[in-house]
Amino acid sequence: MQKIIQADFNGQAMHFTADGWFNATDAAKKFGRRPNDWLALPETARYLEALERKYGKIPYFKTKRGGDTGKSGNAQGTWLHPKLAVRFAQWLDVDFAVWCDDQIDGLIRSEISTHRPATIPSASRDRAVLLHMAVDMVLFRGVGFGKAYSLLNAYAGTHHLAEMSLDQVEQTAQFAGRLMVGSDTRADWSRIAANNPDIDREFAQRGLPYAA
Repeated sequence: MQKIIQADFNGQAMHFTADGWFNATDAAKKFGRRPNDWLALPETARYLEALERKYGKIPYFKTKRGGDTGKSGNAQGTWLHPKLAVRFAQWLDVDFAVWCDDQIDGLIRSEISTHRPATIPSASRDRAVLLHMAVDMVLFRGVGFGKAYSLLNAYAGTHHLAEMSLDQVEQTAQFAGRLMVGSDTRADWSRIAANNPDIDREFAQRGLPYAA
């Protein structure tokens, strides 16, 4: 089993794995219940059937017996797949279910980020937000579309939006958002100047405080 991660809910220790599996036995004890009672419910059986229709017959719960205790907590008990964990948590307590959903979402996002390649090419749908932001610069900042387009590319260090990785799109969109509300920083413009000194000087002439 993967490393066990402990999180506290109202002072009670709950345990997850890095990929979002959840110690149901541990949690159920806190509410005076047992995972087997939930797994025996007809509605749980129907939900498992629906999961299998969509995702196939994969393990949705597993039981760990004996040993394997340590600093990260106890691995014994029934562990539920992330697809089941929140539904089980709702059976225990709705506030706990909301908290549990947040914990699993954070763990899965962290797991995806850890294993995501350094650069993922962006798709046109990813870059659409940058085109909208370029139009906003035209409408609300009086910048020509070509200059706005060049500015966004200068921030990313590209010549065309289509060259941007997904991370570059995300970072450039954040910069454009800061620029539109006047919270752009000296670091933003230092980055632009390093990539495209000409566009930096051009925007300095517009009176932007950190350009050039």
